[in-house]
Amino acid sequence: MNGLHFFVIRTALPLGYLAAALLLLCAAVFGLVQIWRGLRARPLNRVRALTGIGLLFIVGLVTAANLAYEDSIELNPVVTAADLEGTWKDGPAVLDLSPDGTYSCSGGGSCTRLGATGRWAHDGDFLLRFTRASDGRALIQRVVQAEKDLRLTNEADDPDMWDGVLTFRHQAPAS
Repeated sequence: MNGLHFFVIRTALPLGYLAAALLLLCAAVFGLVQIWRGLRARPLNRVRALTGIGLLFIVGLVTAANLAYEDSIELNPVVTAADLEGTWKDGPAVLDLSPDGTYSCSGGGSCTRLGATGRWAHDGDFLLRFTRASDGRALIQRVVQAEKDLRLTNEADDPDMWDGVLTFRHQAPAS
């Protein structure tokens, strides 16, 4: 999936996915027309036919990438507080969620929004509420399951406005 990640379409625009689908459909039709016209031309117009084949290849690649991405992420996993406890990592940033409802975050990066310490609570089925100890500011992050790993997203009030960025990855306890 990592190689196809570049071709995944993400948009928060109203009807953005409809516009992207229509653009892909138009590109596919244009590609088919180019292939047909290139093969029907006398003498054979290889450049036109190859352009059509290239367009169809790109449309197929974008479609496959989006289907693979859609199957690799669960936006509403059912998790318990016990599933969330433990160590989460995002590059150099390390977030520790304790069973007593406190957290500590070190290493910079994604920890800058959370602060060094505070309290966490499992809010609903798939939301985590972090309250910073320094100023009491609350931050809500969504828990998603991406390729069998629990991940946190950037803060977003509306899931439709999510930018697609995944932050912390839950580290499974050593067996």
